[in-house]
Amino acid sequence: MQELVTVIQDGDICYNKALIKLPEFCPYCLCIQKPNMVLKNLIMDSTSGFDRESKDYCVMLFQCIECDRYFTQDYRILSHSNPLETLSLPTLHRPSINYPDFLKKISTVSPKFVEIYKQCIQAQNNELVELTGIGLRRAIEFLVKDYGIFMLNHSDTDLTKEKISKDSLYNAIQDVFKDDTFIFDLIDESRWIGNNKTHYTDTSEDDSINEMFNFIEAAANLIVAKLASLKARNHRNRRSKKKD
Repeated sequence: MQELVTVIQDGDICYNKALIKLPEFCPYCLCIQKPNMVLKNLIMDSTSGFDRESKDYCVMLFQCIECDRYFTQDYRILSHSNPLETLSLPTLHRPSINYPDFLKKISTVSPKFVEIYKQCIQAQNNELVELTGIGLRRAIEFLVKDYGIFMLNHSDTDLTKEKISKDSLYNAIQDVFKDDTFIFDLIDESRWIGNNKTHYTDTSEDDSINEMFNFIEAAANLIVAKLASLKARNHRNRRSKKKD
């Protein structure tokens, strides 16, 4: 999303306005949003991370609508037309990322999924949009297959580790989640979006990356719930054996 803003240079309002791209998320809480523009002024020649003598860099102050913290976004001026054309620059010093809680709970089943999913969050934070979807597609494959292999010892199934490992992701989803439509729908739609991100022509929606994150998180939380249920069942079984 773009906004037309006033430009401040050396304390004075410039005649030219500037067209800027708003940040898509807060670098602190990672909430996807349209942040508040604190002063609605783009400040030229005042960024801390770039050449202070250059008139081609500027900065703007935003406030997160979720956590209320303030953050800045740096821009480079591409054209001194009216309005100025600008390019968003990656934040040089990002705060540490608070990863979702479900990653810790699912790491015992699929540590590789957790590793890749964290990298996808980092890629999104650095606006590496062309890589994020591809990475999420890879993360899904590890989650599905690692979970399927983990459950071999906890369910009555004809599946084998070799079959799950060598299956296509589509077939693995069909096999592993055939009796769980909620997880199946979330994972299979994420797979479809992820496949689109690897193709020359992407037919998915514009916000499909955010949808992928939402779908995968929902599916992972359902898997975490099933793992907790399995743990509770084991506790009950051990208690029953002691009574016998």
